[in-house]
Amino acid sequence: MKCEYCGFINTGDVTNCKNCGEDLFKQQGITPEQSSPEEKIGSQNDERDQLSLITPDISHTIETIKKSLAELNASGSSEASDSSTKDVSTIITGIQLVPKGGFWIRFLAYAIDQIIIYLISFLLLLIAALAVGMHYSPAEVRGYLEQLGNFVTFPYFFTLICLNMIYNTYFIGASGQTIGKLVCGLKVVQTSGEPVSYGQAFLRWVGYLVSSIFFYLGYIWIAIDANRQGWHDKIADTCVIRV
Repeated sequence: MKCEYCGFINTGDVTNCKNCGEDLFKQQGITPEQSSPEEKIGSQNDERDQLSLITPDISHTIETIKKSLAELNASGSSEASDSSTKDVSTIITGIQLVPKGGFWIRFLAYAIDQIIIYLISFLLLLIAALAVGMHYSPAEVRGYLEQLGNFVTFPYFFTLICLNMIYNTYFIGASGQTIGKLVCGLKVVQTSGEPVSYGQAFLRWVGYLVSSIFFYLGYIWIAIDANRQGWHDKIADTCVIRV
């Protein structure tokens, strides 16, 4: 180390200049601990030894925590997937295991409903005729109807269609059962097993029209379909079960 006062170059581990005796460390503005390479190396080795003792424990702990978290996440996700799969499979399997209403029992329920609708429409027509007869004589009423001819047919069938729509939409949307289905022990539900809404009930009635267009093939489809669904059932995503 070079002395700043006399310029003498000192060798070895010295603190004072061998030539003039001045303090070499004060000249450099450093402490003896910083200038000693042996002590510095020794302290570094001590710190490295301490880290080597501590680091394996910390790394082992971190690896253990990571492993535990991975196992928890894996078990949680597997349980969630199993539960969701179980719920879906239970719904699907449950609705498939429920006995469905076949073609003939549903035909009987349909016939009962149609008889009820025709009786109601006939009653309304009779009330209308009586109301007209109160103001006209029988001969006048007969002549009036003969003059109308086919003009009476359209209002009657229009009323019949509206009555059919209201009847099926209300009863199916309210309880899943019309009077005919109630008598025959049938009920309309969604394919998921949930009750039918009024919107689905109306859509199902629209499906009646589709099932009737092609020579009632949509109704005949009930006999050959695996889930006993007609076209109207498939349109509204419904199913008729036995209760």
